[in-house]
Amino acid sequence: MCKNRLLFGLLVVLYFPLSAQTLSGIILSNETEKGIPNATVEISQNYGVITNQNGNFEIEVDKFSSTDSLRFSSLGYQSLKIAIKDFKKDTIIHLNKKVDQLDDVYLVNKNIEAQKIIEKAKQNINKNYSLDSLEFKIRHKLTEKYIFNDFDLKLKKINLIPKSQRVKFTTDIKKIIDEIKNTEHILEKFNSFSYKQFPHSKPKIERIEESYSVTKHNPTLVNSWYYALDKVIKSYIDINKEYQVKSGIISFDRDYKLQVDSTKLYYQLTWPKQYFLNPAEYDFLKNSEDYSFEIKEVIQFNENWYYQIAFKPNKAKAKFQGTLYISTSDYGILKGEYELGEGEKLSSFNLKFPIGAKLEENIASGSFMYTKLTSGKYSPKYYLKKTGEYNYLHRDYRLKLKDSNWLTPSKKITSNLLIDGQKITENQYYFSDKD
Repeated sequence: MCKNRLLFGLLVVLYFPLSAQTLSGIILSNETEKGIPNATVEISQNYGVITNQNGNFEIEVDKFSSTDSLRFSSLGYQSLKIAIKDFKKDTIIHLNKKVDQLDDVYLVNKNIEAQKIIEKAKQNINKNYSLDSLEFKIRHKLTEKYIFNDFDLKLKKINLIPKSQRVKFTTDIKKIIDEIKNTEHILEKFNSFSYKQFPHSKPKIERIEESYSVTKHNPTLVNSWYYALDKVIKSYIDINKEYQVKSGIISFDRDYKLQVDSTKLYYQLTWPKQYFLNPAEYDFLKNSEDYSFEIKEVIQFNENWYYQIAFKPNKAKAKFQGTLYISTSDYGILKGEYELGEGEKLSSFNLKFPIGAKLEENIASGSFMYTKLTSGKYSPKYYLKKTGEYNYLHRDYRLKLKDSNWLTPSKKITSNLLIDGQKITENQYYFSDKD
């Protein structure tokens, strides 16, 4: 935890150019009037965005002509084009479902055929995907949120604070408690980079652009046990001195050294290529024997036909459920969507008694899609991943100058901390040819 002790500034905002023109809207199914998640909104083969779970989207168009067109598409629906000049802000786009169907022979023996299709898809990975010869531009957006169900920091003793400043110190603690408890904390990072890899060579990565915005309290830090106290106490004590903290009935002692605020933000120029280059690395394909598969229907997209195959856990160790779209001709996996099965968690740590702590990885979902090239190969188009972690912490903390005696009543702060909240992290990757 010590390595995460950098404290961010009150508010750091670096935006894309303010002159950028952004269009927004929502894509709905004409049949159900519900939003279509993970639909694509493209202006060219090299630029586009993906709708969120409710079908909403935003896209910057300042680099394009007003006569260029927005193309809206999704598997199983007829695509639609609208010129940028004709698009109004917050427009509602309706897509019609395709009604074309293949002969019913494809739907015979659903359970048996589905498993065979999955095995053929795995066998054809090397033929259908370029695993070591790649060159494209990647646009990445990271969104982190922390939402508190409850938060409190009760002060019991504050003898470490000079007597003349204790009233103000207590007031400042109450103020930051309200700020943290009643606010949604959000961090957004945008960056783009080029990626090039050829057989028997190391990948080459080059930065193109980057920016970020963060609310007053950074969601990556705000749920740390020390965060609220750090933000206030640094104005009342000597930050150059070293301190020590002890916590809980089953206690620990550790060094506690206040640090100067930092606004540095690290951009990681990586992407989950182990999954995206080889979709067989996903658990539901790598361990397909742990899942059951069922053909739901056969649908058309860009003049090609695809099996829509639903999957769910078949054994206790399997965690995910979702849908795969697999070509009826070459068994290439065009698209996949997954989420944790009902009641499933990636991990769980529950020690509310005796140490007042609980941690659950309770969200894990994603969506990925490829473009089928004229060469017959499948090239990455987008990858979305959402993870979440529930935190609970309820413990006493005692803070003192290092090397002083814990039994000495002076020069010490004693508090009771309650953290109950949910962290959500979303990563979006969009792939295009290099400009």
